[in-house]
Amino acid sequence: MVFEPKFTKVVSSVRKNLGVMQTVVEVKLPIADNDISKVFSVGAKSCIVSSESTGREIAIVGVVDFQAVYQGNTISAVDYSAEFKDKFVADEIVTGEIIVSSNVIDVSSSIVSGGLRVVAVVEIAVDEIKSIDIDVLTSVAGEDVHLASKELTYSSYLGRAYEKFDVTTDIELGEVKNVLMVTPSISMYGVEPRENYMVLSGKLNLDICCQTGDNIDSISTFYRSTDFTWEVAFDGLDSGSIVQSSVSIVTSEIKVSTMIDGGVATVNVYAPVVYLGYVFGQNTLEVVDDLYLENNYLSITCENFKTISAGTSVAFKDNISGTASIQETSPFIDQVLGVCTNNLVVASSRVLDGILSIEGVANSTVAYYTKDTAEITSVEVEMPFAIDKKVDENECSIVTISLENLTAKSKRGKEIEVSAELTVFADVYSKADRCAITQVALLDEKEKDDCPLYIYVVKPNQTLWDIAKDMNVSQELLLEQNPEMELPVKAGSKLVIYRPSIAKF
Repeated sequence: MVFEPKFTKVVSSVRKNLGVMQTVVEVKLPIADNDISKVFSVGAKSCIVSSESTGREIAIVGVVDFQAVYQGNTISAVDYSAEFKDKFVADEIVTGEIIVSSNVIDVSSSIVSGGLRVVAVVEIAVDEIKSIDIDVLTSVAGEDVHLASKELTYSSYLGRAYEKFDVTTDIELGEVKNVLMVTPSISMYGVEPRENYMVLSGKLNLDICCQTGDNIDSISTFYRSTDFTWEVAFDGLDSGSIVQSSVSIVTSEIKVSTMIDGGVATVNVYAPVVYLGYVFGQNTLEVVDDLYLENNYLSITCENFKTISAGTSVAFKDNISGTASIQETSPFIDQVLGVCTNNLVVASSRVLDGILSIEGVANSTVAYYTKDTAEITSVEVEMPFAIDKKVDENECSIVTISLENLTAKSKRGKEIEVSAELTVFADVYSKADRCAITQVALLDEKEKDDCPLYIYVVKPNQTLWDIAKDMNVSQELLLEQNPEMELPVKAGSKLVIYRPSIAKF
């Protein structure tokens, strides 16, 4: 007899976390003024420059951008970028696309002979996009073949979208003598896939620390922001694609210039932004879910595999705040000068029972002035956060967070309170298990049943297909011989199955 199964190759992809590691970056900042008496604030941010896998080993190159404000002969600030290298060893051989992200979880400083020593602890997360090829059964040609079909949905990794673009803005601050430090951050609001391109929308946030005069208490900080949109081309993208995004600022390439005209200072900021998007295409294919022959037995092999079944991005805000107290014996806080640096740490992000939970802490360094001592002092204020957001998916990739509209104020002369809007952008997606027939072979002929008439009692949860397969007849025969049968069939119902060919024999 003719029996011709047809198979179609599909490529299914899934994102898998390989692990987390930590590395320590220590450097002595190149400071012209060697006589440092006080450090007001130190901040650090990290990004991954490159990663390369060989077997189980992944070589990682990254950069930590340090910023510090300190007291020497004058109040000064310094920016410095330090490269780091490390290796991650996976449990298995790495064959797919590697996604490496980093975050500074702790930064400290100490005054040493001839300068300032800074140490950053960097946490590195390593993911892999793994793809497998599977041949699935899509049709069978032959006599007396009965098929049940289903739609198989799966995602295939299409590649990485990359774009480097510039966000520039002119900021009027009034009279400013010197810009000490500009600390940028990115708030992402959305990534919208379209036909062969995507639209990014977000905001560039700038914390600007500057001197407005010659006095020691003339330090001020300003918060400014500018919205941006950008289009990123990617062939094969459509509105149904899944895009998992990360965005970072190339801090070492930021350019700041100040022009004072008529008592008004205009600060021009040029910030290069790097976007990475990992693109998955959504696919649907009709496959054979089950089959049987009336005359022969079959050997059927099924294979289970994982895939990304859906995905979207969520963006939202939450208000956070924190308070730090100074010692009772310390002079009163007469003037809050501003927030010098901010460090954001995401301790955990996960999806459980449809709830995206993000926990972490924002550390802000606030500088203040006391008249009694005519000194500037700084204090670190912690703003812990635990945010829950209802989502439709069951996994979470990289979370991008930033602070907006940050303010600091004195309370009763002994406390400093900091409040801000925490902006969260996260890609959430769903992993799903899929099962498909990957092999089928023709076996021996079935023994002939000499009984021409059966009364069949429907078992619980049986479908019309189950009954037909159990009795080795077609569904059409069951419907024809039982015209009063109700669908779906009910447990306990009795069906008549009459084989006219056997009766005739």
